[in-house]
Amino acid sequence: MILRYSTKLVSILGVSVIRAIGRFMSLIIASVAVEMIALGIISFYKTYFY
Repeated sequence: MILRYSTKLVSILGVSVIRAIGRFMSLIIASVAVEMIALGIISFYKTYFY
């Protein structure tokens, strides 16, 4: 559905806003990845060294 209206969306918001939204979403995904890695390291530590 988003792809169907992508040309209208770009014309309304502009290319720079679309890029900013993409970068913001990338930041959210990266923060979730860092949290998952940290939880894995903590779990590993608690399992083998605690």
